[in-house]
Amino acid sequence: MPKVSVVIPMFNAAATIRRALDSVLAQTERDFEVLVVDDASSDGCGALVEACPDPRVRLIRQPHGFVSAARNRGVREASAGLVSFLDADDEYRPEFLEAILRLLARWPEAGAYACSFSVVDRRGVARAMRFRALPPFPWEGLIPDYFESAIGLQPVCSSAVAVPKRVLEKLGGFREERLPGEDIELWFRIALESPIAFSSVHGAVYHRDVANSLADTLPALDGYILVDTAHKALAEGRVPAGSERFVEGLIDKQLVATAAQLVVAGRGAEARAKLREIRTTFFARDVLYWRLLALLPAAVTRRAAGLKRAVMGRLA
Repeated sequence: MPKVSVVIPMFNAAATIRRALDSVLAQTERDFEVLVVDDASSDGCGALVEACPDPRVRLIRQPHGFVSAARNRGVREASAGLVSFLDADDEYRPEFLEAILRLLARWPEAGAYACSFSVVDRRGVARAMRFRALPPFPWEGLIPDYFESAIGLQPVCSSAVAVPKRVLEKLGGFREERLPGEDIELWFRIALESPIAFSSVHGAVYHRDVANSLADTLPALDGYILVDTAHKALAEGRVPAGSERFVEGLIDKQLVATAAQLVVAGRGAEARAKLREIRTTFFARDVLYWRLLALLPAAVTRRAAGLKRAVMGRLA
């Protein structure tokens, strides 16, 4: 049985899947399997995976069910007790799995194991991430308060994390409703029950320079899936003591993101209504920014040069 099962959900990723696969095969840790779940692609990327000669790589085909269904299928097929995830347009750094297994050995009680990562923007420029309420590099340990850290840049990236299969099975995996933020909603549910271990080792590269990046194709107009989960956790008293205001801030973070997308869509009145739901002051400047933009006529916001890019830049 391999130490780690790497699950790669794939949909029309012919341009990037070889890079993702090569990054897994280049790991310093060699005991793993790779499960590429092809979500009914039509661009030939499945054939590229089948051409890989490494016996640790397996292609699984399924009817189109979106990314959460593909990840959940990979989890069900996984042979290892630890499942790591990698999006087909991202890549691991060579030491990623080694760092993840080191975290597992030191903190077996954790519900998830994450590494730091860098982001490649639309200009092809890579930048390292800085996280709120985490000790600086070099550091490994249990995140002191995941909910506080997530108020800033999300410290758990879907291409830089591994989760014990037993945890995924207990929580039901990724929710499969087609709403954005299904990955951060799962990390949130994990953090309600268990600590999350983190390494400041630069373990992965998250690409925003891909034309059909998930970040570009998923609108937030119907809201983020995390909001209802967080409201329910607060109402049921399941949020750890002292973290309640941070969870309220996470709700507001998603409300700002939804309002921003509504502004881009020319739906200013709805955006202003969404901003009125905000209760904390964590994002006061962002609220003011989008409230002012929401006052502009829809025709102006639709024509505003670079507005879409500004949205994604601010939300990143």
